[in-house]
Amino acid sequence: MFATVGMSVEPMAPRDGRAGGRAELRLVRQGAVEPRDQGLIARQLANLATYPWTVGRPLGWGETVSFDDDVPTFPGCRSVFLAGPWEYGQAGSIDTTTEPVRVINVVPISDAERTRALSARPEAFFSELLDARDVFAPPAAKG
Repeated sequence: MFATVGMSVEPMAPRDGRAGGRAELRLVRQGAVEPRDQGLIARQLANLATYPWTVGRPLGWGETVSFDDDVPTFPGCRSVFLAGPWEYGQAGSIDTTTEPVRVINVVPISDAERTRALSARPEAFFSELLDARDVFAPPAAKG
C-alpha cells in the first residue's frame, strides 16, 4: 500500500464556495513491486497530492484525474478514479484534533474505464468496476 503523509496539513482549496477540506491519498497495488517501481508509484502519488494546490481544485470521491503517462505498474492506465471506502470496516476518514481527514482511494483506470466513469454516476461506475476486475491490479490486456 502507498499513502501520502502530510497532504492534510493544509486544507484543499475551496470549490463552489465550500471549503475543500483535508485529505490523504491511498493506492493499493497487489503483488510484488520492484524497488524502482515503488519509487515511481510514490512519486506519482506525491504529484497527485499537489493537484489541489497546483490546479486550484480539491480532490474528492467520485472524481477522475488524467496523466500524460501510465500510472507506474498499471500499463494502459493513464487516469485514476478517486474512491471512498467500499469494504466493510474501511475507513472513509481519520479523526484529528483539527478536522476529519478524508481517505481517498486512488484506483488506476484504463481509457475505456475513464470514458465510462465520465458518463455514469460515480457510485454506479465504481460498483461496476469492482464487479468487473480486481482494482488492486492492472486491467487484463485485451487480446
